[in-house]
Amino acid sequence: PSKARFLLAISSDKLAGGPFRRYLTSHSDPQLLTCLMFWEDVTEYGTDEDCLSDRLLKLCHAWNIYRKYLSEDSPYKIELPVEDRNQLLASLETTRDYINSSIFEPAKIYAMENLESAWIRYLKEDLKSFLDCRVRFKDESPPSTAEVIEITLTEHDVVIKRPMPWIRRIPGSTATERGQRLNKALVTAEETEDEETRAQRKTEATARRKEMERERKRIIKAAYARQREMKLKRPSLGSEYDELPVRKYVPRTVKLPTYQNLTGNKQLMSMFRKFVAEEQNDHRDIFNKVQLHNDIETYLNLKDPKLKRAKATAITKLYLDPQSKRPVQLNNENLTSLVADEKEQPKSELLQEIQRSIMPEIEDVFQNFVLMKADDLNINPKDLVTMSQNELSKCVENEEALILALNKRKSRGKTTGRAQATREDRNEFLAALNQCAMGHLTMPMLYFYKYLLKHGEADGMPQIDKNLFFYIEVQKFKDASHNFADEETLKRKLQSIVECFLDSACLPTLQIDIPAEMHQKIMKAAQRYLNGKDVNPSLFDEAQLHVFRELLFYWAGFRKSLSANEDLKKRPVNKHEKMLQRKLERIQNYQAPSSDFTLPSIPEGSTPFFSFSLSEGLKFK
Repeated sequence: PSKARFLLAISSDKLAGGPFRRYLTSHSDPQLLTCLMFWEDVTEYGTDEDCLSDRLLKLCHAWNIYRKYLSEDSPYKIELPVEDRNQLLASLETTRDYINSSIFEPAKIYAMENLESAWIRYLKEDLKSFLDCRVRFKDESPPSTAEVIEITLTEHDVVIKRPMPWIRRIPGSTATERGQRLNKALVTAEETEDEETRAQRKTEATARRKEMERERKRIIKAAYARQREMKLKRPSLGSEYDELPVRKYVPRTVKLPTYQNLTGNKQLMSMFRKFVAEEQNDHRDIFNKVQLHNDIETYLNLKDPKLKRAKATAITKLYLDPQSKRPVQLNNENLTSLVADEKEQPKSELLQEIQRSIMPEIEDVFQNFVLMKADDLNINPKDLVTMSQNELSKCVENEEALILALNKRKSRGKTTGRAQATREDRNEFLAALNQCAMGHLTMPMLYFYKYLLKHGEADGMPQIDKNLFFYIEVQKFKDASHNFADEETLKRKLQSIVECFLDSACLPTLQIDIPAEMHQKIMKAAQRYLNGKDVNPSLFDEAQLHVFRELLFYWAGFRKSLSANEDLKKRPVNKHEKMLQRKLERIQNYQAPSSDFTLPSIPEGSTPFFSFSLSEGLKFK
């Protein structure tokens, strides 16, 4: 039975992400990992036996396995008996037709025998890690080492025995007396321990609840005290204060037009979409729901049946599929089941029902948006929703001009490498980055890199130059991801991007300027890509857009800092390259010291001896 269970375990190891293989990678004996790799390759060879009809290709596959694992000069050589190796080689040399996978059976059995004990050891280590993780406060401590765990395989079960407290034998006692004492002691200890543990946990829980209640009351009292203090400290300006215009806040009870009634106001809808996109951390998937609502509205207005079917399919793939780019969670279980049933081609009635189900959440956020925007513009919410598009455009332009003026006033007297970017700067920067992604860095981009090194440290962004290379490498990865790309090459490229920028061996581990939540999300997506579970080349899109926004302001500042007569044809030399050049010159101009030197005079009758150290050199005494 253990053989069958072991065979099943290593067969499913690759599907489970390779935990046993990772364990063997850290093992001191490399022969075990080689045996596992050989077993997997031979198993794959046997699986493809019925699929491959090209005998030459199959023969080439068999020879590759032999050269990789069984030949004398192989770096992954398996220590197979000489007789079995010679017999296998003779079979390969004499065969000109289809080769059955059974010729590797002796070597496969040899590899399994070597791996079985390592697999049992892996089970013990895995169980030890599990027990270490699940132990709770004041619970029984897990085993000290994995060796004390005993694992036995039966036909249907895996029996695991861990050590328990033991009572020493009293000298002169019989086995029967000892057994009775042992059973009685264990039962008494368990009953006593259970009662004491329950009582202690109950006492501790009561104390924690009392402490939490005291802390809550203290916080409430402190908040009331701060409010009273603010009222006492508020200045009284008399009649002059009363004459000032008071900013009116409209309560939520005021009846405002709904989102459906204002969809025709394009300027207001654009402001709302921008608001939701900027506040995604607070409103999470509301942005996706707004987009879904608009797409369903577009679908309902279409007349052509073909266009409607295509639009319905696009809506399903983009929003209703849990694995899509913009998944929308429906709160209605009936709707969720109907979507699963009509996944290929949802009907108009179902889409209308989905639109009605997400409308309350959108309406709530829209009402908050109207109140906040009216408060920012210092106008009545009813006036805001009744404004024309031209009036709204003027209000938004005035607000943006005010924000820009405040930012300029704050940064007055401070040198920075940033500048306000225009649409021309954005298009020019995108074209320059795409050109660099197709080959080497262009001369303007090298000068821009030098500009980042100069201003990034001064602006408090020392990693800004890494953002540039991250964007270019991600763009190369996305350009290489097409239908005819080599999957292994793409995985190696993805691994290099992760190791260089997201999980670097050099400090800091994260070499680019992105939020921690985005970093964790990308690392999980990259792991799924490497495991073959979710091969999505757009996993870096969010981070790429984030670093592009940071770099765009520096690109605008770089373009404005260039003079009309500056020549960009000569390759620039940055600070790091200058330092390396000075080191090289010092090494090349190094003059070796003279090998002839005169020993100091030694007084008569003294015993000479000397010592030598790297720090102090040669010393005579």
